[in-house]
Amino acid sequence: MIHINLLPVREITQRLKLKRQILLSALVFLCFLGCLGLVAFYQIGERKGLEQAHQKLQQEKQQYTKILNEIKKLEEDKKVLETRIDVHPALVPEQPEMGGYQMMLSADILRGRYRDIAAPVVIAAVSA
Repeated sequence: MIHINLLPVREITQRLKLKRQILLSALVFLCFLGCLGLVAFYQIGERKGLEQAHQKLQQEKQQYTKILNEIKKLEEDKKVLETRIDVHPALVPEQPEMGGYQMMLSADILRGRYRDIAAPVVIAAVSA
């Protein structure tokens, strides 16, 4: 009977299987790296978008802060004006015709010739 030595053929098939496994593993690894790269690019894009949105919100915040400061200033001015104006109650027993009117408590008096501060002029007399 003839004896055939199959050992080299088995080694060759095992080497081919091993090469295929290594090639397949490398291909899977490269695909994994490619997916990670795509995710990284997506994340970078999202980050840029969020940074732009953050900048817009910061600008809006600054605008609203300015508006709020103006409102606070107006409220302070209103308080100052309220201290200068006295409002008559709606029903004043002595003067019912004055009910609801406002009366100035303190004011600066300007003389007639200084109404136009840039060029003071004498006010003409009223003729009847």
